[in-house]
Amino acid sequence: CGDDSTCGDCDGAVDYTEATYGAYSCDDDTGMYYVDSDLDGSIDQSGYLPGCHYNSCSDDDADDDDDHQCVDSDWTYKGRSSKDCDWVAKKPHKYCKKDDGDGTTALHGCPITCGTCDCEDSDSWRYKGKSSKGCDYVAKKPSKYCDSEDDDGTTAGEACPMTCGNCGCQDSLTWLYKGKSGKDCDWMKKKTSKCSKYKDKDGTKAKHACPIACGEC
Repeated sequence: CGDDSTCGDCDGAVDYTEATYGAYSCDDDTGMYYVDSDLDGSIDQSGYLPGCHYNSCSDDDADDDDDHQCVDSDWTYKGRSSKDCDWVAKKPHKYCKKDDGDGTTALHGCPITCGTCDCEDSDSWRYKGKSSKGCDYVAKKPSKYCDSEDDDGTTAGEACPMTCGNCGCQDSLTWLYKGKSGKDCDWMKKKTSKCSKYKDKDGTKAKHACPIACGEC
């Protein structure tokens, strides 16, 4: 939803520039939008809406970078034709982690629907520089390994955002309220009234890190 979006990215998206007279902002990494309808500096509305939501597209842009556009594939849940990306869109919080039966989840197969465009795990990150311990290694036990660091101090949560739930319609596996053990996104399911208030040590609100738990997607 950034300035480099093309006209193809806008198909079917909501134009918040027109709807709010430009009083919105967008987080490219998470696919979340924020609306300050009365321009008082506080967020009046937010939600999960990947893609382009501004009226900057022109016909001349329609064919640009066709090969690089983020599009939903012909992914289906276990080969069932009725359970495709449109099906996932009905309940992304429930279906985005569904597997097609061959190891590909809707998070990968339906990136627009699940908000995972431009969300990729690093090919070069390695836990303590060990060649066998990349993002695939983290995926075996993400709740345990997402806080692991490489030789440069980059955590798996930063380098492996797809695996660690740090993008799209999935709850983060690294977010903790005030950094306190046990107070994670699962814990937030019981504290949904506090989703707009509770933050981790870095200031990230629960509603941004835990969109499923907080009902944001």
